[in-house]
Amino acid sequence: MYHENIRPSPIEGLETMAFSDRVMRLCAGRSDPPLPIRAATLTEALEALSYARNRLGELVPNHVVEAVLEHNPELVQLVGTCNTEAAPNFLAFLPLNAAGARAIIQGRFSGKQPDLDLVCRPSESLTAIYIWLIHAPLALGPALRALAPLLRRLAPDGCPLFTRAATGHTARLFPAMGFLSANDAYTNAAADLLVLPPRGGLPAMGQASRTASACSRSPERSPIRPTPGLPNGSTC
Repeated sequence: MYHENIRPSPIEGLETMAFSDRVMRLCAGRSDPPLPIRAATLTEALEALSYARNRLGELVPNHVVEAVLEHNPELVQLVGTCNTEAAPNFLAFLPLNAAGARAIIQGRFSGKQPDLDLVCRPSESLTAIYIWLIHAPLALGPALRALAPLLRRLAPDGCPLFTRAATGHTARLFPAMGFLSANDAYTNAAADLLVLPPRGGLPAMGQASRTASACSRSPERSPIRPTPGLPNGSTC
């Protein structure tokens, strides 16, 4: 699977994930304290989603979000201080259990209509994380630093981090952050699925994988520019 010598991360919570060196330098080069992060209420989550929907177009409908939050109330996280006049910064994610991790690498997991039997409840241990939606009009560095404690709590030893790029901006941004095509590692994964490996390498998770050379990434990446807005739409 995936193997590479990567410089140790100075940011606790990100050190178990194979983010690119550029991401690590971006996060480490700040002296201000991390932004606060907390679980959104249902009302806050729907308001944040409505704002993102106006910018990105079609996203998951409200009834799907309501069902997901009833299953696990922690799955929409607000970043920064709440301000009704400011654009919301938030992360929506789906912690996948072992069956969910197998489903996503076999092309059987839908982000538009997630099977909640594949999604962990708060008390359950996860196998992988699917980034359902990220909306961060603030700079990339502060957003990632704020999310580091969440990653440390959810996956202290690291885990595969899956997502899809829904805009041209994120299609360029995610590879620069260290994300790979999941299909390069898992032969049955959807062509548009991306994965950020844990530093220890991608687990097989019950599926035949390609060779390590097919999963390795080039040491050169396009520069990460702090362009406002990091939208990642929910897709199936």
